[in-house]
Amino acid sequence: MKFHPAAEVFPLLVGKEFAALVSDIKEHGQIDPILVLDGMILDGRNRWRACREASVEPKTKDWPGGNPWDFVWSKNAERRHLEPGQKAAIRYKVEKGSDAWLAKRKAAEDKANRARSEAAKDNDNAAKTHKKNSPASREAAPSKKKGGPLAAGQRARRAGGAVRGGRTGQRVGEPRKGRKAPDEDLQHCADGFWCGAWTFRGQFPR
Repeated sequence: MKFHPAAEVFPLLVGKEFAALVSDIKEHGQIDPILVLDGMILDGRNRWRACREASVEPKTKDWPGGNPWDFVWSKNAERRHLEPGQKAAIRYKVEKGSDAWLAKRKAAEDKANRARSEAAKDNDNAAKTHKKNSPASREAAPSKKKGGPLAAGQRARRAGGAVRGGRTGQRVGEPRKGRKAPDEDLQHCADGFWCGAWTFRGQFPR
């Protein structure tokens, strides 16, 4: 099994220290499980090696989560016999690896948030389209076809505005100058009603 990069910043046991660990596992067995992250050993490299040396089946456990670099530092920095310069170099590697891990996790979270936001927008647009195209929405919309209620109202307003905007001051039914029969001035409005209001110049033929 491969070792996790965070675990490899610390040196392996060698010599008498490693031999003592092998002897202890032969006599008492493996006590602490080996922690595995992404198929790699995060904690327990020396136990893994000692188990193989002692012909003992290693016990493994999945890493429960968190920053693996901080975990490895907290597990090994104080209990290992390290020179000050060696410890400082290891600490630098741990901080660098931790920063990279945090940046990668943030990028993954931002990507997931964008995906959720886009999915929510798509769902909202789909709901609006469905509502707009629903039978109830189409029935509630005002009709703009010729002869519909809206068209009739618009024609009535146009006709009324034209009559009220008259300029000659002559009422329909009164003979105009040069006319003999008053009924010749009676005209139909645009909607088929008799105009009984003021007319305007050019509305009817002279």
